[in-house]
Amino acid sequence: MENNIKDYRTLRSGVGLIKTSVFLLLIAVVVAIGSAMLLFTPLSFIGAGMGLMACYGLLILGGLCALIGKILCLKAPVAKQLVAGSLAMDALAVVLASTDHSTITSAIMLLSFGLFMGFFFLLGDHLNDMSICDSVRSVIKNYAISLALGFVGSLTGFGILGLAALIFALISFLSYLAVLSMTSRALS
Repeated sequence: MENNIKDYRTLRSGVGLIKTSVFLLLIAVVVAIGSAMLLFTPLSFIGAGMGLMACYGLLILGGLCALIGKILCLKAPVAKQLVAGSLAMDALAVVLASTDHSTITSAIMLLSFGLFMGFFFLLGDHLNDMSICDSVRSVIKNYAISLALGFVGSLTGFGILGLAALIFALISFLSYLAVLSMTSRALS
């Protein structure tokens, strides 16, 4: 029993780091938008350059938090293989990103995300918290709809399909944050 409590503490820290990485990435997006807006001011190059450096720093810090968080999730009592597979897919995507294989890299990152969502589903089942499982289903369903609408929209010139894809992606993102929050709460 003592070991389970320690495992949950480590796992909760991992989930917390992943949640932190999501917020750092959101801040990076805001900084990038702000940097672009600085291009219309008198100090455009200095401000935009500093903003881009801050954005890169936030992206690197967010990526490190996510990586360490996933590694800590290897202490989970269930589905460690899914976390290990997700980490392996992330490593493969980093290697392929240095080459010109963007489509393959995107597919591998999608597989990595799917494995990690599978981990959260099995963890929610292990914790007997069906709200986590339902949120994972929501993430996957809305993300799949977003991808399908984006694909069809890209073939037809986007328009309303692009907006619909963006809305479903936002719903999926909010559901992902809910999964992280519910998991943290269930591990408390």
